[in-house]
Amino acid sequence: MWNATRLRLAAALVVLATVLALPAYWLRLEHSHDVLRAQALQQSALHAEQMAAALADSQAGALANVDFALQGLRAEYLVAPEQVALHARQIIATFPAGMLSQIAVINADGYLTFSSLNDSLHVYLGDRDHFKVHAISRTDQIYISKPVLGRVSQAWSIQFSRPMYRDGKFAGVMVFSIAPDFFINRFGALRLGPNDTLALLRSDGRFLARNRLQDKAMGQPFDFNAPFRGPSPAAHGSFRLTSTLDHVPRIHAWQLLEVFSLIAVVGFDERAVLAPVERTIAASREQSTVGSLLLAGCAAALALLLLRLARQQHALDESEARYSGLFENNAAIKLLVDPAGARIVDANPAAAEFYGYPREVLARMRLPQLISLPAEVLQREMERALSGESARFSCVHHLANGEQRQVEVYTGPGPLDGRNLLHCIVHDVSPRHELARRLRHSEEQLQALFDSVAMGVAVVDADGAVSAANPLARRLLGLDEAGWMRPERWLVHPDGTPLAAAQAQGLAAVRDAAPLEHEQLGIASHGAEPQWLSLSARPLGGDAQGRTPAALLAFSDVSPLLAGQAAQRLAQSVFDAASEGIMVTDLDSVIVTVNHAFSLRSGYSADEIVGHTPAMLASGWHDEAFYRTLWQRLRQDGHWEGEINNCRKNGTVQAEWLKISVLADEQGRPSHYVALFSDICPERQRQQAAWQQAHCDTLTGLPNRTLLLARTSRAMARAEAHGQRVALLYLDLERFQPIAARYGEAAGEQLLRQVGRRLENGLRPQDCVARLGCDEFAVLLADLPQDATAIAERVEPLLARLANPFMLGKHRVEIALRVGVAVYPGDGNEPAHLLARAELLSRSGTPGAPLLLASGSPPGRGGLLADAEAAEDHPE
Repeated sequence: MWNATRLRLAAALVVLATVLALPAYWLRLEHSHDVLRAQALQQSALHAEQMAAALADSQAGALANVDFALQGLRAEYLVAPEQVALHARQIIATFPAGMLSQIAVINADGYLTFSSLNDSLHVYLGDRDHFKVHAISRTDQIYISKPVLGRVSQAWSIQFSRPMYRDGKFAGVMVFSIAPDFFINRFGALRLGPNDTLALLRSDGRFLARNRLQDKAMGQPFDFNAPFRGPSPAAHGSFRLTSTLDHVPRIHAWQLLEVFSLIAVVGFDERAVLAPVERTIAASREQSTVGSLLLAGCAAALALLLLRLARQQHALDESEARYSGLFENNAAIKLLVDPAGARIVDANPAAAEFYGYPREVLARMRLPQLISLPAEVLQREMERALSGESARFSCVHHLANGEQRQVEVYTGPGPLDGRNLLHCIVHDVSPRHELARRLRHSEEQLQALFDSVAMGVAVVDADGAVSAANPLARRLLGLDEAGWMRPERWLVHPDGTPLAAAQAQGLAAVRDAAPLEHEQLGIASHGAEPQWLSLSARPLGGDAQGRTPAALLAFSDVSPLLAGQAAQRLAQSVFDAASEGIMVTDLDSVIVTVNHAFSLRSGYSADEIVGHTPAMLASGWHDEAFYRTLWQRLRQDGHWEGEINNCRKNGTVQAEWLKISVLADEQGRPSHYVALFSDICPERQRQQAAWQQAHCDTLTGLPNRTLLLARTSRAMARAEAHGQRVALLYLDLERFQPIAARYGEAAGEQLLRQVGRRLENGLRPQDCVARLGCDEFAVLLADLPQDATAIAERVEPLLARLANPFMLGKHRVEIALRVGVAVYPGDGNEPAHLLARAELLSRSGTPGAPLLLASGSPPGRGGLLADAEAAEDHPE
């Protein structure tokens, strides 16, 4: 039975026979036409080669003239550069008008030194190729540049240049600028068609001149496919090429100008060459068309008759077309696979786009080329799909660009053309897998952060149970596996009262509360102190009734912090309440803090002394050796203890027992010093009183003769060691007894104390004033330089203090003195001898004389003699 296929086959055979016969005829006819065209083109190519050779010869002659003139002018310039303008004008006049647009000279530094257009310009041309090529190569060869826009002429030109040398050194470049129009004008003398071209090219294939589209072609490269642009091109030849400038197909011929490294190219328009041939071919085609139409008409009638018989199969054809449309136009990726061999039978456009292969290539591939599954696993999946056991499997597919995609394949059996094929629908699930991977990675990072954070974090659900918690939270809350606090632990307020009656209600109460910020709560257990937490809470969402389904809790153990704060408060209380004075300094001895007892002892408040050093307390009673030993023991042993005399704010000196210790930081490094000031023990106080009685005057508190002699001995030792002097003054109050008799004994004692204070206030720390007897005083002046005036400079201000009247109650009295001065080492080497010498000098003067240098001193020595005058009473 003839089915639609056979009917169509018969019709196709009729058509095929006609189609084969007609093309064969027409191929034969067109072959003859092609022979005609080839002969015409070959003839035209020969003509083009002849014209290219003629063009090359013509341009070579013109260029030789240019080079000859260039070399001549260069030689004249090197001999007489001042004549270059005249010679340039002469050369320009010898060439056709407009050919030589400019003559220029560029010096060795790249600057324009001469231009026939404007000799006054000083333009930098060192970046031009026609300068750089000579500056680098240093060979005497002509260089022809690509067309350039002149910086002086502001016009397009082709630069012909040669280097200049003086004494073997590069001296610059001589340049002839040839206008491209010169070559165009020479081309105009030739008889050419409207689309025929003549061109002159550089060796790199760039246009120097072209008779068509000159401005567009200027400096542009000739087509890269031209044979003369390859390596080692022939000296001449021909080729066919469509121009990229005007898109005209031409027959080109070229001829090399080897001397100047240029190329002459001639192009004939193929359309003009073939026009006569095409007219002949058109007439032949008209005759052949008539016969072909008659044959085609007969064949068409027979084919239509055969196709009419196939219309009975129209319904089946439509059904197949609908299936094909569903397969072709569906956006899903679809493949038809033959299980035998896993070969792809067909693929829709969506599959071709997804895999990146053309459909015809994809339809020749096998499924293992796309799927990264072992062959046995793939075969098993296809067998399961054919049996209907499994309709889906996942795998990785490989795309044409090397990319891999995770896909899910849904497949099922379907008969086609007598074969049982697999209809596969492929879904790209790579974005979903990537999203899932990122989600897992994010969850892992979040969980790691959740577990490693340095505070407890927990989520309390709607029932008050902990649905999520990090290890620290589970340990602090004492949670069981279900997330409940264990019965033996419960939450308490800061005052110790339970937060809720039941442990479940306790966390629920925290959950339902408003957001908390660092609230203090405790976790209590039987027989133990509460563990205190700093708690912050945030609600997570909410329902329609305003009930919080969950809350996020963040808390940290502040028990050590609270204990530390309590210990700090206790230490501060002890510091403030201590009866001993306490001072804390940094390592630079700057006072950081003092307690109240210290302020009471020293008279300095904390504001007055903090920021200063303990030097404010120095009394002057201790020498440098004392403090040096103190610091040495402190740095060596970490502590020092001993007696020290400190000066209070009011100026009085008090003896104290001082303990100094070094405080270390957490790393064991010294950070501060702490000093403890306490009263001297009673035994020491008794010793101090005994010493005071043995060495001080009971009336004035001043040192007595014994202490004066001891300090004089130390001063003399220092003076001997440092090359200094010591002065000892003996002061005798004249007629002290009349004053005491007139105003009473108490007034006399008051006068003695005032004299002692005035003398003491006028002394330096290393000096000393002492009372020797009833109305006798001595002053020790230590550490005096060898200068002869140094003693007088210290003594005269001191005695001036005693010249002012004294107030004894309501009475004002004036006194006079008899003074003697002995100097070490001149007046004695022993303290007692020095004091005796001063006393002798004080008594050797004339009574009643004013204060002056004693004239009765032995030769080489001086003294001050003060004669007492009668005291005057000046009642107020």
